[in-house]
Amino acid sequence: MEKLKKTEIKKILADTGIPLEYLENMVGIDIYHCHEWDHGYDGHTGFCGTRREFYRDFFEMKSFLKAYIGAKGIRNFIVSPLHQVHYFNPISDSALDIYDEINGFLKEHGIDKRYETGLRLGVDDNWNFIDALCEGAYRNVSNAAFLFEESKTVLIPHHHMNIHVYARDINKEKMFLSKLISTMPSIRLSAKDILND
Repeated sequence: MEKLKKTEIKKILADTGIPLEYLENMVGIDIYHCHEWDHGYDGHTGFCGTRREFYRDFFEMKSFLKAYIGAKGIRNFIVSPLHQVHYFNPISDSALDIYDEINGFLKEHGIDKRYETGLRLGVDDNWNFIDALCEGAYRNVSNAAFLFEESKTVLIPHHHMNIHVYARDINKEKMFLSKLISTMPSIRLSAKDILND
C-alpha cells in the first residue's frame, strides 16, 4: 500500500498517456449492464428492479471487472477520485452501509475523503474494497476511479451500473473489450462520448 498525492497521480496519468485534463474531454468506452440501473435499487429512474436483482446484476458486472483485470494481467491499481473533487456524493440514509464501508477503508489507510489523494494497492488483497467502490458508484455514493498503470487504462464505475473505460489507444481497447464481453450476454459496450453522462 502506498499513499499518493494528487501531483503524483497526475504524473502517473501523464506517463500512461492519459493526462488528468484529458479525462474530461476524451472519447471513452461505456461498459454497461443491459438493465441500465440508475442510482441503484433506491433509484426512481432507469431500470427499477428489486434489491435482489440489483445484486445479481452487480455480480455480473463484478465478473466482467475480474475478467478484465485477469486478461490484462493487472496486479496493482491506484484508486483516487481523479477528475472528481471528493470520494463521495451527498448520500441518503439508505446508502450509509456502503458509505461506512468505503470511508472506513479510506480512514484505515490515512486517506481523507475530502481530498484527491489516492492509494496504490494490490488487486489480490483488495477485492473487497474494489467491490465496495463499484457498489458505491452504482448506488451513486462514491466517485472513485481505478487507474491501472500496467494496462495504461482508467476505469470509472458510474451510477448507471456501468464502467467508463479510458485508454491511450481507444480503438485497440474497444476490440479487446468486444472480445472479452462476447460471452457475457448481459454486458454491453458502447463507444461514444461519455462526457457528462
